[in-house]
Amino acid sequence: MSWHQALEQNLRDDREFLLRLAHAQLRNPQEAADAVQDTALAAWQTIDRFEGRSSIRTWLVGILRFKILDVLRERQRHPTLPHDEVEQELQTLDSDLLFDDAGRWTEEPQTWWSVSDNPSDTLQQNQMMRRLQQCLDKLPEKTAHVFLMREYLGFETPEIAQRTGLQAGNIRIILMRARLALRTCLEWQMSHRP
Repeated sequence: MSWHQALEQNLRDDREFLLRLAHAQLRNPQEAADAVQDTALAAWQTIDRFEGRSSIRTWLVGILRFKILDVLRERQRHPTLPHDEVEQELQTLDSDLLFDDAGRWTEEPQTWWSVSDNPSDTLQQNQMMRRLQQCLDKLPEKTAHVFLMREYLGFETPEIAQRTGLQAGNIRIILMRARLALRTCLEWQMSHRP
């Protein structure tokens, strides 16, 4: 199978996954669809340079990451909605019980799955990604947005603060709350899976 054929197959198979990923960050169906379309176009234009050092899906996610960053930069240049205030309850939540000063868990979460190069693990990993996406979808919009900026796009707290207008302390609280909610959701799903 040629790289072009493999890309075509991956674009068919992974379209919904890429859309969910883009929508989770952008929270706008049209912008998410546009980012995925731009990703597909960029992939087609550069497939001849693809060296196969990663899976095509991983490569597509990398391209999508940059397309999402482009949308976020454009939003920053042309804001349409003012940033709302951080929920009052976030300011009163005591995170010292759950995270240390560096933001790491004080009690490690249970292992939900392990990454493996074994193809037989692909189904389990895909199921875990679906569970994670379901949990991300349950987060409040602002919480998911900040979490994905940090964990998916790799922004540091000062950059998140600059892009969102939130204070660094509020960002740490939002991240703590997102991690706790995701941990709780995933552990619940794992204990109630069929």
